[in-house]
Amino acid sequence: MGNYLPKLPDPNAMARAQKENMERQQRMMMASQVALTRDRLNWMGAGYGIALSGVLAARIRGHTIPAAAYPGLFLIFPLILGYQIDLAYFNKADRIRKEVDKILETENQWFAVAERKARERDAAKAKK
Repeated sequence: MGNYLPKLPDPNAMARAQKENMERQQRMMMASQVALTRDRLNWMGAGYGIALSGVLAARIRGHTIPAAAYPGLFLIFPLILGYQIDLAYFNKADRIRKEVDKILETENQWFAVAERKARERDAAKAKK
């Protein structure tokens, strides 16, 4: 007849696969955080650049700057609103995904610390 019991998988292979999945997940999370930070930096840099050039243009013309313009109250809300509209209605998610893929393919310096810690952890376990 046949064997009715399924063959049990190798526990070492399962542990290795689980470890690889966790490392891949960690790399994806780190790359996503870097990509989101870069996108926010682009938005905030552009917004504050526009505000600064407006303030500088007003000062060059000799106009006084209202006190409310200094903290950027008129800039913060529209900037955040524009950021959210871009995420909701335009292709921000695609741009971030492309940036994540680029980071995963070309920028290994972001993952060196995590990989070193994993190697040290494995070496400590091997010594035991």
